[in-house]
Amino acid sequence: MREETVDAWKERLPEILQGYAPKNIWNMDQTGQFFRALPNRSLAEASRNCTRGKRSKERLTCAFFVNGSGDKEKPIIIGKSANLRCFRGISDRATLPCEYFSQAKAWMESGILEEILRKLNARLRRENCSILLFIDNAPCHPEDLDGNFLQIKIVFFSAQEYYIPFDTKYYCITKYYCISTC
Repeated sequence: MREETVDAWKERLPEILQGYAPKNIWNMDQTGQFFRALPNRSLAEASRNCTRGKRSKERLTCAFFVNGSGDKEKPIIIGKSANLRCFRGISDRATLPCEYFSQAKAWMESGILEEILRKLNARLRRENCSILLFIDNAPCHPEDLDGNFLQIKIVFFSAQEYYIPFDTKYYCITKYYCISTC
């Protein structure tokens, strides 16, 4: 990261954060999971590459909302299938530990993001709360979102210029949770 970028954000950040408690400062980020992919290397022989078999391209996209005080929203999972077999006996999907959306390539798209933010905005309106939400400026995060939600002030970062430390910690915790419970 360039030092000029860091200095610019050091000057700009106090103004952006003014009036928001840590519990009202949120970050949203997403990651792709190729859940059936084989590892590149084996733990038994770390120096040898795993070369047999075709790489699986079955993908899930996971999006996480976390705040400065460590609270989190339900994880967002985006898959290809509209009606998963594992959801057959579940009449109320609101009881699930995540929110599930379907998209043909299992990618985040602007319509899904708008629906997520619309639900979050409605809940915040009921709670009479406003938040500051940091999002990277990926193509599926249109910059005209900022004025659409009264309870959510959105700040976009360029993907090259930001790193928020609780991203990494939350991903590790979530990965451990998903592996141990699924």
